[in-house]
Amino acid sequence: MIQTVDVVAIFDKMIREPKPVRFKIYDSGHWKSVNVERILNVEWMRLDGKVQIVYSCESRSCNGQMIRYKLKYLHQDIRWEMEMDGPVGTSKRRTS
Repeated sequence: MIQTVDVVAIFDKMIREPKPVRFKIYDSGHWKSVNVERILNVEWMRLDGKVQIVYSCESRSCNGQMIRYKLKYLHQDIRWEMEMDGPVGTSKRRTS
């Protein structure tokens, strides 16, 4: 599921991309603030002529479980999106 989120990021002239620090997400009728604990990978992409910076990240949930997700910065739209990957250690593959 992709969701538009409000992100607090550090923009530094010396580095080419913004660094996400924290974001707010609307979940179960409430706004929740999530700290970006670890950025695992940063990938620059061009889709339909628009630049996107995709951050693969991890954060700890309120029950202590590490959650993986992607934060996308859409440069031309000046907008952030979040896509959930799921808890660390779980596989999306099915075995028969």
